[in-house]
Amino acid sequence: MSTLVAFAIGEQYQPGNPFYMIGAHTDSPCLKVKPVSRSISGGCQTINVETYGGGLWYTWFDRDLGLAGRVLVREGSRLQHKLVKVDKPVLRIPMLAIHLQRNLYQEGFKPNFQDHLKPVLATVPKVTPKPPEAAATPTNGTSAASAAAPADVTGNH
Repeated sequence: MSTLVAFAIGEQYQPGNPFYMIGAHTDSPCLKVKPVSRSISGGCQTINVETYGGGLWYTWFDRDLGLAGRVLVREGSRLQHKLVKVDKPVLRIPMLAIHLQRNLYQEGFKPNFQDHLKPVLATVPKVTPKPPEAAATPTNGTSAASAAAPADVTGNH
């Protein structure tokens, strides 16, 4: 966090006279990824997050979410800070269908942030993917080039 303060002193100001200062800030509610972020729940890979700011958290359910922030990347023997922003929807916080929440109207929506506010990243595969060597050897008559994994997988999401 950082703060920038700027002001100008008028020509008529005398030391000892009062002056007025107005301050404000904007709170940007967000979900911060926890240091131990990966978890598996209900056959889905989820991300452990914590709330930051005074959010209206019920509005975050059933909505596509991107991902942005600062990460540490090892470059040789050094760690470098990099900014990351994924504009595509890669996460979603699912909400139980309203007809399965019979007490929602009487009690209101009261999510448990630790259990219910976990964005889903992907489903967990039921089978282990083949190693790259096996995947590169086609068995159906296609060429090895077409059987290889794409170089940029972000275009597939």
